[in-house]
Amino acid sequence: MVTNYVNSAASLPNLDGHRQITDQYENPYFLHSSDHARMILVSDRLTSGSDFHSWRRSMRMALNVRNKLGFIDGSIPQPPSDHRDSVSWSRCNDMMSTWILNSVSKKIGQSLLFVPTAEGIWKSLMSRFKQDDAPRVFQIEKHLNSIQQGAMDVTAYYTKLVTLWEEYKNYVDLHVFSCGKCECNAAALWDKLQQHGRVTKFLMGLNEVYEPTRRHILMLKPVPSIDNVFHMVEQDERQKTLVPSTKLDNVAFQSTGPADLNSGYYSNNLEGVNNGGYSGPMDNVSYAAFRPS
Repeated sequence: MVTNYVNSAASLPNLDGHRQITDQYENPYFLHSSDHARMILVSDRLTSGSDFHSWRRSMRMALNVRNKLGFIDGSIPQPPSDHRDSVSWSRCNDMMSTWILNSVSKKIGQSLLFVPTAEGIWKSLMSRFKQDDAPRVFQIEKHLNSIQQGAMDVTAYYTKLVTLWEEYKNYVDLHVFSCGKCECNAAALWDKLQQHGRVTKFLMGLNEVYEPTRRHILMLKPVPSIDNVFHMVEQDERQKTLVPSTKLDNVAFQSTGPADLNSGYYSNNLEGVNNGGYSGPMDNVSYAAFRPS
């Protein structure tokens, strides 16, 4: 088996025969002047298994932007000692190992100090912490089943759901198998099922004020994605905020009690007045509440 090692050249030939400088990080052996041994890649160090999934995600992102994932997943193997990139690989491997040790607690780091490669350190952490956390999975599922919008606005409620969904996905892995001559579409089917379940859960937890919008969404065929459903409900929330429903009471000229047209407010017999009361159209009874001083 032939092992393909990385070409350490950081430039490519141009059409005119000259060499042009490309992205320096295209060369995984490249280390910027800011890439030093004391660098801490993540803000929160790994201290326990409960933090591992979020810590692993943050570490992979930080290493990926520097094109260094190959040193922890084994895709950049160690070249022979007489290879021209042997020294570069050794330098980068030690740098990756240092970055990982800087990102874990002192107690965890001491147990990994003598592991020779960054890949070995990463695999050790994976085997130690990446395991099914049944109590945490139970807590997430319980929270997802009971969460309601309540006093939260739609955005805060949706964000809380997404956070729980993404954390839950880290604990549950979907294994896609090859069936003979074709690839099973299990991943796509699973994603579609997950999307439908998320839409249902999101709508179930909304306050009753969104019942008309909820009925409308459930009648759509096919059911929209969770992102589209969120935007529809968010627009409904904005409309309710901009145009609040108010009821205007006809209180103009209304007295505290019914007008008695026979009580007589004038003692003089004037035109339009009968027995001291107003003898005009009865729909103008508001005038009967007027008593001059």
